[in-house]
Amino acid sequence: MLKVVLISIGICLSTTAAACISQATLDLAKAFEAEAVVVGSAWKFEPIPNPNGPQLAAAFQIKVREVLSGDISDHLDHRGMLPVSWFIGMGVPSMPGVDSVFVLQNPSSSIDASWIPQDRLTVLQQPCGPAHIFDSSGDIAKVLGQVLDGEGDAEMELKVLEEFLFGKEGPGLY
Repeated sequence: MLKVVLISIGICLSTTAAACISQATLDLAKAFEAEAVVVGSAWKFEPIPNPNGPQLAAAFQIKVREVLSGDISDHLDHRGMLPVSWFIGMGVPSMPGVDSVFVLQNPSSSIDASWIPQDRLTVLQQPCGPAHIFDSSGDIAKVLGQVLDGEGDAEMELKVLEEFLFGKEGPGLY
């Protein structure tokens, strides 16, 4: 019996490990490709269970305080809230902090997850990597605000600020 249990655990661990052998490092340059980068608070956070497996998602609304880049006017609902989805992949979804920076993309640019609502922007989450949701008072949010302010050479600013945050070896936050 113990042998069967150990084999079952081994199979589960090997399938999980095959999905993501290691976690990808944070790539802040992805913000340049984003549909929008906004600062705001998450409301009405609801997990979206996947009927086909263990991968998870969540739907919530953002009460937008500031738009750092992009045009979200076509995405706002009648109350001025920004409905979004978040494909979390493996793991348990949790509500972002009270005031956060959200890097958002069109759902068509995310990985295949047709069971997630396709009529709203989605939180950028790198495969096997962290979600692009940051505490608005943290260093990463300040870097994004400075880089996306429309002044100077954004790519050069990002490179210098990433070296300051993470060292010359590149992002090592996760």
